[in-house]
Amino acid sequence: MFEVIETPKAPVVRHPGFAKRLAQCLDTNPNVPDFGAGRQKWLVDEFEKKGITISPETIRKYIRGWIKPTPNKMRILSDILGVQRGWLEAGEDNGLTKRDLIVRGRQLSASTHILAAHALLAGHNVSFPDEDDRRAQRDHIDLYIIARGGRHYSCHATTGRQQPNGTVIFDVPVEFDNAQQIGVVAADEGFSVRFVRLSYETIEKFRARAGHIEVVLTEEEIAEYEIKSLDERL
Repeated sequence: MFEVIETPKAPVVRHPGFAKRLAQCLDTNPNVPDFGAGRQKWLVDEFEKKGITISPETIRKYIRGWIKPTPNKMRILSDILGVQRGWLEAGEDNGLTKRDLIVRGRQLSASTHILAAHALLAGHNVSFPDEDDRRAQRDHIDLYIIARGGRHYSCHATTGRQQPNGTVIFDVPVEFDNAQQIGVVAADEGFSVRFVRLSYETIEKFRARAGHIEVVLTEEEIAEYEIKSLDERL
């Protein structure tokens, strides 16, 4: 009698589309280590910062398309990578090319630093959240500003996307209530920028879509909500 030894079956790639989109995000996000340079550990650490413990093996299964994250982990993963949840999860078209993803990742970081630089130049104090700042992680706080006079602001900066029809779109987190939402708009010419106060009343007019809220403002509205000085109450 011969013993029949079954060859282990290779894992089934059940979600190839998700794996492809995830790889695209990882390859284009400037904060993600290069392939083979600690990418899985980086994702494990980023989940940990948001209070979620996840194993490197689970991350590996995500990357290979063997499994998909649960809804909560999918939301957190899309937030970590700075992309829309609907697109990452199901491929819903968000109009972004591969190059757009690279630019978007850089813009998210640039908006925060531009806001910080302007606050410092105006004589205010600023600080960035620590890695273990749970409140900042929960409320999407990018920057703390201590304005002259002692007023404290917890800020989330978002880059405005100019549209062909003249409007500007700002992506605001769904959980926006506990941070001051500030839009950053590049001027048509030169290096100047404009800062726009995105109030609760303004944001609540728009519906959440794919893990964020798209706030669409006209030029007249931007002029009305523009922040002229941090000495003003935000």
